[in-house]
Amino acid sequence: TYRYFKIKTNDKVNTSIMLLQAPIISLLACLVFKEVSLSVLFIMAVSAVWFGSTNAAREIVGELPIYKRERMYNLKLIPYIFSKITVLSFFSIIQSFVFIYILYFYYGDSDFDIFFNNPFSSFIWMSFLTISSTFLGLLLSAIFDTSEKVLAVVPIVLIPQIMLAGLVAKIGSKTVEFVSYMTFTRWGIEGFGNIQGDIVTDNPLNKTADAVELLKNSFHVSYSDHFNSSGTLSLDFMAIFFLVLIMFISLYLILKGKDSI
Repeated sequence: TYRYFKIKTNDKVNTSIMLLQAPIISLLACLVFKEVSLSVLFIMAVSAVWFGSTNAAREIVGELPIYKRERMYNLKLIPYIFSKITVLSFFSIIQSFVFIYILYFYYGDSDFDIFFNNPFSSFIWMSFLTISSTFLGLLLSAIFDTSEKVLAVVPIVLIPQIMLAGLVAKIGSKTVEFVSYMTFTRWGIEGFGNIQGDIVTDNPLNKTADAVELLKNSFHVSYSDHFNSSGTLSLDFMAIFFLVLIMFISLYLILKGKDSI
């Protein structure tokens, strides 16, 4: 873990680019959106998944020869995986903090009916979502044998995260609804909706509306049938945790499969 942390901090150019993503995207969001809306929550969720997955996408494949050599000597899989998670989580937390509090400074003192009024909970949730997405990036990094292949696949993996979140297009079938359960953004944006509570709407008769209820209108009606606790933060947390567990097991088995006979 210490060695990996030193490698990341010594690579000042790439690490700086990684950390600069958060303020650039959050400032751009402030320029585009004049008030807190579902679109802002969507950007928060997508950015979290983007940060976590891209931070980790090249971290295993880039050192594959070293990994194989040390694995033949005395390297254990669990410490190796958690060394990656620990260091990448540190940078993910920094990214989440900068991202959320830039939004808070912009939206927090607004005169709208609904403020960006829970920055700490949003920061915790974004950190959790970003760290969870790190497992996705590490899994991709373990599957392929060159960095070029990983970078080519990352957009293919991230674009469904955007399409299936329920904001770009309404989820119109049970099949698509079920597939959306396999994405971080689907649960991430609902978690942000639970934290924010209400949002400003354009309806003059109803200036505010429950964010989660608006989101559920974008999901298929089968969502409420599948889960008694649909629309709750606890379900969002358990769904993401379940995805992380699947990715962790898959990551372990794939790395195990790289062992020399």
